[in-house]
Amino acid sequence: MYDLILKNCSIVNENKITESDIAIKDSRIECWIKETNSLNMKIENLERCILLKESRIGDFKESWTEEANSLNKKIEDLDRCLLLEENRSKDCYNKLVKA
Repeated sequence: MYDLILKNCSIVNENKITESDIAIKDSRIECWIKETNSLNMKIENLERCILLKESRIGDFKESWTEEANSLNKKIEDLDRCLLLEENRSKDCYNKLVKA
């Protein structure tokens, strides 16, 4: 596959030193193996973080929806109670006026 693999090389590029294995084929550097593996690991870690944050957002949305539904039900119950009290007050008033 490769003509030569150099292990544990120090590569200097734009004042950045990278430790890596280098694969050479047809007098060309084909890949920097450790750097590629490191980048793949970083990508996988980022993907895991994104999935975790998405699941946390989903959990938050679900709990927020449940809380909103609960509050709406309480508001409906209070509205019913107010209507009942209003009707009772009217009944009492009518009884007093007739008396």
